[in-house]
Amino acid sequence: MRAAPSRTSVLALVAVLALALILRLAWLAHADTRLLPRSDPQYYHATAQNLADGRGYSVTLDQRGFVAGPGSESTAFWAPGYPLALAPLYKLFGAKTGVARIFNAVAGALTVLPVFYLGWRLGIADRTERPWPGGVAAAEATGLVAAGLFAVAPSLVYWTASLFSEPLFTLGVACTLAVALWAGERRSLAGYFAAGVVLAATAFVRSQGMLMIVPVAVLLLAALRDRPLAVAGGSVETTGLWPHIGARDLLRVAAPLAASVALLVVPWAIRNDIAMGSPYLINDSLGYNLRLAHAPYAHGTSVPPQDLWDERPGISFFQREKFFAQVGTSRALTYAREHPGRELELAVRRIGYLSRSDSEAAVEWSQSLGDTPVAAADWWTLLGDLYYYPVVLLAVVALFAAPRTRVWLALWSSIAAWGALHLVFAGEPRYHVPLMPVVVVLAAATIVRVVDLSVRVVDLPRRAAPPATVPPEPAE
Repeated sequence: MRAAPSRTSVLALVAVLALALILRLAWLAHADTRLLPRSDPQYYHATAQNLADGRGYSVTLDQRGFVAGPGSESTAFWAPGYPLALAPLYKLFGAKTGVARIFNAVAGALTVLPVFYLGWRLGIADRTERPWPGGVAAAEATGLVAAGLFAVAPSLVYWTASLFSEPLFTLGVACTLAVALWAGERRSLAGYFAAGVVLAATAFVRSQGMLMIVPVAVLLLAALRDRPLAVAGGSVETTGLWPHIGARDLLRVAAPLAASVALLVVPWAIRNDIAMGSPYLINDSLGYNLRLAHAPYAHGTSVPPQDLWDERPGISFFQREKFFAQVGTSRALTYAREHPGRELELAVRRIGYLSRSDSEAAVEWSQSLGDTPVAAADWWTLLGDLYYYPVVLLAVVALFAAPRTRVWLALWSSIAAWGALHLVFAGEPRYHVPLMPVVVVLAAATIVRVVDLSVRVVDLPRRAAPPATVPPEPAE
C-alpha cells in the first residue's frame, strides 16, 4: 500500500476540487440572495466592514438592522473568525456581499482536500488490496469517494449563497481533524502545536468548534502507543484504539496543544475584558443561546428570546448584548430546573431538528426567506433531501463496515460530542453542516467496502472453478 497518493488519485482530486468550485459558483449565479435585517449574515457583513474600515470588531443595531459606521460600538456577540476572514477581502475589493459569497465558494471547495485526506487515512487500515480503475488503491478510493460526495452535496452548495459562517467553519472542522491525524502520525511537538492552532482558529469561527478537542484528543493520544503498520515510505497507520497513556506522554501532547490554543484565545479574552467589560474567551452569546433553548416558548429549534429583546427598550446593542449575557443564563437555568419533564422532551426535539435534512433551510436562505425566489426551489429542496438521507444511512452502516481504528473512533467521537452539545442547545438542520466531512468519509468507507465485497462475490465462482485441463496429444 502506498505511503502517498498515486498520480491518478491526485489528478482525480484536482478534478473533484474543480467540480466543487464550479457547482458553488453556478449556484451563486442562480440565486440573488440579500442580507435580511437583524440576521446573522447581516451581523457578519457589518462587523467585517467595520474591521476593514479600521473600526475594530464593532457594530450598530438600528431600524435597518446590523450596520457598520462611525457610531458602531464594540461587540463580541458572535465569534469573530468569519468577519476577520472577510475583512482583508473587503479592504481589497470593497465591502460587497458578492465578495463574501465567492469566499464561501472557495472555502467550500477547498474542504474536499482534508476530506480526501481523512478518507484516505481511514481506508489505509482496511487492507483491501484490490485496485480500483486506474490503479487506485482502495484507501485512495475511499478518499476520492468522500471528496466527491462532499463536492456534490446539494445543501452544501446552497449554503454558499448566504453569508453564514458554515462554509468556513466546515472547512475548519475538516482541517482540525486532518491536522490532528497528521500530527498524531508524526508525534512531534510542532505537530501538536499546529493541531492546537487549527483547533483554536476553528473555534474562533464558531465557538462550538472547541468541542473538536474530543476527536483531536483521540487522534493524538491514541497514536502514542499504537503499533504502526509498516508500509512503503514509512509507518502511516496504526492498529489500536485507546492504549495506555502515561503522564509523561500526556504532558508531551497537552502542553504544546494548550499553548497554541492560549496563543489565540488569551489575547482575545483580554480584548473582550477591555472592550466588553468581561474576559469572554471568544464570544458572549452563551446566555442568549441558552435562553432560546430553555424558555416557555422553546420548542427544540432556534426561537428568538423575545423576553430578552423586549426588556429595556431604547438601549444600544452593546448594552443589550451585556444584558443577554447577564440575564439569559440565569433565566434559562431557572426554567430548566423548574421544568425537568419538558426539558427531556425538548432534548429529544433538539436532536430531531439537528438530524433533519438542511436542504429546505439552505434553499430558503438562498431565497432571502422568500424575498428573492429561486427558480425550481422545490426541486432543489427535493434533490438535497434525496442526497442527504441515503448518505447518512451509509454513514451509520460504517459503524460496522469501516475499519475500527483511531480514525474511525475520532470520527464517531465528533458525532457524539456534537449530539451531546445539542441535548442542551437548540437544534437546527443547519447545525449539522459542520459534521458533513465526517458523514461523507464514513459513507465513503461503506461504499468502498460494499463495492469490494460485491466484486469478491462476482469473482467467487471463477476463483472456485478447477483449472481447465488440456487433453494430451495422442502419441505418434
